[in-house]
Amino acid sequence: MCPYVKDNVTGIVWVLTNKQIEAGAKAIAEDMMLPGGGRKKLSRVVSDHLDWFDAVEARGLTWADMSRLLLAAGAHGSDGGTIPVGTLSSTV
Repeated sequence: MCPYVKDNVTGIVWVLTNKQIEAGAKAIAEDMMLPGGGRKKLSRVVSDHLDWFDAVEARGLTWADMSRLLLAAGAHGSDGGTIPVGTLSSTV
């Protein structure tokens, strides 16, 4: 079972450790990368990681925190900086 999976029966979101949060951010960053240096659209990546977003929100991270965390893990916006908070929150 993935460490940030929401239990579909109870609706409970597992509380993640810092290492699990970082691992999830790295997984998202890796999923964004295409061979040859391109990157996938955020909307195509987010759907596979919705449980991670639920879990980090349950840990108290804001959209700005998530955006900075994703940048630190290697996921960035089209300008090379953080993914804009509005873009991230509306995509998720």
